[in-house]
Amino acid sequence: MNLKPLLFLYLSVLTFFYSSCKKNTDPPIKIVVDSVKVVPPGRFLHGIFIVHEGQFGFGNSSISYFNPDSSLIMNDLFTTINNRSLGDVAQSISYFNGKFYIVVNNSNKIEIVDQNFYSTGVITNMIELPRYMLKINNKKAYVSQWGSSGKGNIAIIDSATNSVINRIPLGFGPEKMILYNNFVYVCNEGGFTNDSIISVIDISTDKVVTSIKVGYNPTCIQIDKNNKIWVLCKGMWKSDWSSLDKKGSLVQLDPIDNTVKSTIELSSAYTQPESLGLNQSKDKLIFNYDSKVYELSITSSLPEVKINHSFYKLGVNPANGDVYATDTKDFKSSGWLFRYNKLYLKVDSFKVSILPGEIMFN
Repeated sequence: MNLKPLLFLYLSVLTFFYSSCKKNTDPPIKIVVDSVKVVPPGRFLHGIFIVHEGQFGFGNSSISYFNPDSSLIMNDLFTTINNRSLGDVAQSISYFNGKFYIVVNNSNKIEIVDQNFYSTGVITNMIELPRYMLKINNKKAYVSQWGSSGKGNIAIIDSATNSVINRIPLGFGPEKMILYNNFVYVCNEGGFTNDSIISVIDISTDKVVTSIKVGYNPTCIQIDKNNKIWVLCKGMWKSDWSSLDKKGSLVQLDPIDNTVKSTIELSSAYTQPESLGLNQSKDKLIFNYDSKVYELSITSSLPEVKINHSFYKLGVNPANGDVYATDTKDFKSSGWLFRYNKLYLKVDSFKVSILPGEIMFN
């Protein structure tokens, strides 16, 4: 078989991806071409994925892929491979049973792609303003949804049929979730109003077993090395939006008895915190707030400034502790992805697509 035409095509695609972005550091981007396997199976299985929300109502959301070993970044991955738009406001991406699931919020759907990012299906039935997906086991997953009106819910996905088989009613604006033992803890972030509840779901019955009151509008959740749960709460604005009526906070929960163990109130009355991550050893919290990136030891109540930069979202690579953060710039043109090592020293940065948001490590 003559591989030259295929290799030429493959190099052309790589050239397209490479030309769509520029790295603003001196070291050149390394591109390695496999001349034997022109399209290696599972080529996007391992790497870092950046979800771009795009402009609301424009249908120009997208996914970028970054390989930290080769420093290769590929923008508009879904559209380039599938020759169609991803949809309006991509929210998050998850990996489940050998497939990637892309949650597209305003399009009310979940796109399913294989390890080469080719589309294999889409879930639309009973999907209403979806946010995040969490694998429960090999048979099912949960998807948090704001819902089209009133309170939100969790859509239960059957992995065998890739369809919604039931929904669990929750509070306003269900958002991020974690699984601990046989229970899922869900942040009710408030959605179009306000909420202050963490819902606890028994995965064996798919029922809410208890609710925990925390700070206003809990949005992110993590579990540390001591199996304590941390919740980042955004706080609540006054009715005239002049300042925060309730400031943002970090709340520690004990999953043994589902009680609040401590609350750390953040200082600003004009800024809400966003993302919450953990360092590699899971003994320090990392979050962005008030145009800075903070670190907080799980045994302290005093956050320390580590990066002086305003970011939209951040994530911590569990493999090496690198911190990745997104800058949306003006929310309508190309944004940037920044990479820092675990000592918070900048490694590099990359031009990506419109409104880069959530980051997934796979």
